[in-house]
Amino acid sequence: MLRDISLEIEEGTINVFLGLNGCGKTTLIKILAGLQPPSSGSVRLDGRPIGGYDDASRSRYIAYVPQSASGDISLTTEDFLLLSLSNRRGPFWVPSKGDRERVRGFADRIRLPEALLGRKMSELSGGERQFAMIAGALLQDARIIILDEPTAALDMRNQYAVLRFLKICQRESGKTILFSCHDPNHALRLGGDTVAIHEGRILFRGESRKTVRPENLKRIYGESVMNASDSEYEIITLGEF
Repeated sequence: MLRDISLEIEEGTINVFLGLNGCGKTTLIKILAGLQPPSSGSVRLDGRPIGGYDDASRSRYIAYVPQSASGDISLTTEDFLLLSLSNRRGPFWVPSKGDRERVRGFADRIRLPEALLGRKMSELSGGERQFAMIAGALLQDARIIILDEPTAALDMRNQYAVLRFLKICQRESGKTILFSCHDPNHALRLGGDTVAIHEGRILFRGESRKTVRPENLKRIYGESVMNASDSEYEIITLGEF
């Protein structure tokens, strides 16, 4: 249960939400996405209550990726990605050759394997399907991208591809990104701000590369948190963007 949350997100920033399972990250993410009403208080988008936007209007502002992707989607991955363009098309829109070229070019840019485009979403592994869901949210071209633990089911290569492209979207297109995860290293790699949630409250918030430090993380994860440089083990990590 969230308690006494007061939060302002600046446009064009990356914001990573860290915390233990059950701390309230997913609830907060859904409230900010307009998918769940707060029990008290309000969420405003461009000065308007978020509940005042209908689904179509909200989809032009916010793209949302849930924690896990449904396995019942019978569309091919390419057709699923084409649907991401529909929020800016008319009601009788039929995908054109140019739309398909845009989807394929986008998939290549984020390193989504071409072989996946012709397969049904229901046939993909959990990690492949999640990557396709993230690709759809990015292709939606909304101003705000909200992702709930999007890298949890991904292997290291695809984690790198997603994080890299989120950083590119923020840097080149000025997207506002809200991203919940369990790995503090993702916050350090993406930069921006970190919001640490503990027992339903904001424990600390600030610039990731200043606040994501062992002394702060110990308050969430326990006394075993340390810098990799202080460990006797050689740490394998993702490359720089």
